[in-house]
Amino acid sequence: MQSIIWEFQEWKQNQPINDADEDNELDNKIEFIGRIQQEILQLCIELLNYPLQDNEYKSAIISGLAVLGIRDDDG
Repeated sequence: MQSIIWEFQEWKQNQPINDADEDNELDNKIEFIGRIQQEILQLCIELLNYPLQDNEYKSAIISGLAVLGIRDDDG
């Protein structure tokens, strides 16, 4: 995911400032955003599928929710 974001940032910095090729730029931007969204979705799926084993705090999601103070009783 990080490499795609870096690739997008580099591409964005190298874009000319003129409006001549705006449609092509928009298509490329949409493609990059789609790839980033796919990677984020894959990361979320991997985090949710992570086996807890014997200690639930080895889960990144549960540890993150604990830091935020989110409980299962809506507290």
